[in-house]
Amino acid sequence: MSSRGFLCKVFQGRGDGGIVMSMEAMERIMKEAFGDRLTLCNIVKQVLISCYEPQSFFSLIFSRANALESESFDF
Repeated sequence: MSSRGFLCKVFQGRGDGGIVMSMEAMERIMKEAFGDRLTLCNIVKQVLISCYEPQSFFSLIFSRANALESESFDF
């Protein structure tokens, strides 16, 4: 899949489903592109990923170091 095609799928219109629909679409597109083979443990360089959970308004931080220490952090 070309990067342009991938980005077009990710950022195309949300439709009637709003945020929930776009989150489901994002997850589906990411799984199509990467499958289950790409996790934090597979990343070569150190990385820190910050994200925001919109339903609970909770911010989260994931790191490669956490993924190496515990399987429960290997997303």
